[in-house]
Amino acid sequence: MKNKMEILLYGHLYKKIFEKYMFPIHKKYDLRQIDIEILYLLYCSGEHNTSSDIVKSQLFTKGHISQSVSRLEQMGFIAIVSDENDRRCMHLRLTDKALPVLEQIVSVRNQMYDMIFKNITDEEKEVMNAAVNKIESNMKEMIQ
Repeated sequence: MKNKMEILLYGHLYKKIFEKYMFPIHKKYDLRQIDIEILYLLYCSGEHNTSSDIVKSQLFTKGHISQSVSRLEQMGFIAIVSDENDRRCMHLRLTDKALPVLEQIVSVRNQMYDMIFKNITDEEKEVMNAAVNKIESNMKEMIQ
């Protein structure tokens, strides 16, 4: 049990699944894993769409985010826009060019989650979600 829990916490299996299922998108659009994740985060983020907001997700380092944002801007998938009230704040906006890519990313993610959570009841998902939230809270407390 302990070894399986560590694997789940580290996310190695999920990372392998993610890489396998996102590989066609990676290949077709010449995107890296971080690029795909940032596009998806921006898609889900609403007004929380700055590099600082992405840093708060704790998935990547500031340097990796900065490189990916530059690459995505050069590829035309995002535009960097100054905040109307604070010119120092830069928002990352998805462009129309990103929409077909995002449709594919969302579709693949939904397929992955359908397979991952196959035979898991809604009640089991709720219990798991509550436990994961507690684990995340404990881990955040440990690093402070």
